[in-house]
Amino acid sequence: RPMNTTKLPAWRRWLVFLGLCESLRGLTNTPLWHLSPVRRIKKELQRANLPEGQTITGSELLRVIANRCPYLDGGRKYQKACSKMGFVHGQRELSAALTVGLRELEAEEVLEFGLLGDSSDALLMVPDPTLRTNSFNRVTIRAFSK
Repeated sequence: RPMNTTKLPAWRRWLVFLGLCESLRGLTNTPLWHLSPVRRIKKELQRANLPEGQTITGSELLRVIANRCPYLDGGRKYQKACSKMGFVHGQRELSAALTVGLRELEAEEVLEFGLLGDSSDALLMVPDPTLRTNSFNRVTIRAFSK
């Protein structure tokens, strides 16, 4: 069923409030909407009390995100939505939304991704040939204050 477009402004404000969307000013002063969970992921990782400098596995990071952000990969709402649509999501493949959020945190030097050897437990991001990180199995928490 199509969405009622008269509800879009309220829906966008709700996404910004949740930290899942950013309002960016365009050249015409009309806001451009950038859907990204980066603010929410950063806030929830801080609330999870992950100490700066600590290295954790990629699976552990995904578990923390799924527990604290149920609408992202592995979370109960995400799984329910996938089930409703008949979408089978790979265990090691990250969604585009989560990939964007994690890459933004890497660019902000909040997280640093690493890949140890030819690992079967690597998490696969949506590929981007212009970026260094397309898969990882360990994550170092750098600095939340950046």
